[in-house]
Amino acid sequence: MRSSQDSPARPTLWILLAAGLLFLAAGATAEQTVLVPYGFDCWMGGGQGGFLYKTVEHCQECGFHAVDYDESSFLLGYTPFAQASPDEYYICPQLFDPLDKVRTWIPDLHDLLVRRHVELCSGTKDVEVRAAIDNDLALWVNGVQVLPVDCPLYILEPDGVTLVCSWENCAVQDRAIFEVPDELLVDGDNVFAWRARDRHVIAYLDVEILADVSEAVCNQPPDCSEAVASLPTIWPPNHKKWQMVDVLGVVDPDGDPVAIAIDWIFQDEPTLAPSSGVFCPDAEIDGEAAWIRAEREGHLDGRVYHVGFTATDPAGEECCGSVAVCVPHDQAHLACGDQGPLYDSTSCD
Repeated sequence: MRSSQDSPARPTLWILLAAGLLFLAAGATAEQTVLVPYGFDCWMGGGQGGFLYKTVEHCQECGFHAVDYDESSFLLGYTPFAQASPDEYYICPQLFDPLDKVRTWIPDLHDLLVRRHVELCSGTKDVEVRAAIDNDLALWVNGVQVLPVDCPLYILEPDGVTLVCSWENCAVQDRAIFEVPDELLVDGDNVFAWRARDRHVIAYLDVEILADVSEAVCNQPPDCSEAVASLPTIWPPNHKKWQMVDVLGVVDPDGDPVAIAIDWIFQDEPTLAPSSGVFCPDAEIDGEAAWIRAEREGHLDGRVYHVGFTATDPAGEECCGSVAVCVPHDQAHLACGDQGPLYDSTSCD
């Protein structure tokens, strides 16, 4: 049996244990998530697409400076990017044709430029770029050079600005590691650009991108499913009266403002129907608004205008939809029969 003198120590012990756990939890870091995996896998026949690449003439005097280039001149390819002399195969023969010279860069004559667009959600942090290189490599993120934190040797190029990671020998994964400052990252499209150089017969480059996404929140597109016309019914059908119709009810899950653009206006009756009058066209588009003529065929079941639109949030995410506007046959029959968007309201037919 414990004495009464023992009991006060128990809560103290639990408090210390709880404090220790909180300390450990506070010191823990989120696990890095692979955003772009290493592409090289000969035995699985793999390779990760989405890299843009081309070769440029190497200029020893010019240095390894960043290049402002037009992506239209690049080719879409995979990593690793391997190069061989004419009598040797690529590192992974089943992935690379040794006669495909467009995938080669000649040692001492050409550098390899590689770009990768990476979509990052808001809150993504601690982005890390790892590279298997053979031999020299520099990295730019959104136009700003990022210096390696783990590399055998830095080389200051003749331009006096660019620091190059250099590794002499066969390429090894994680040989060069770059930690990208959070302030360089943007929500959405981020451009990672590498420049690689080889000094021997075989060249090799493969890259991997990781990040902490534990607090990342991705932008969601607008929701067009509940959209309605600001004026669902038009009356009277006096032919000459135009009504402005806006699109309402589009919501953005993130609470972002949404821009509406009217794309088209169609109707279920001909614009020059015999009993509708001789007015034409029956609608016009003015940016976010549709202007609609108060008109319908006198012998049918009312006219339905279909207004197609696109809703866009500030991040460029979109949704599309359409809303209906009814011009009824008469006040006793306010519902319109709808035969669908058959005729272009903005033209005459």
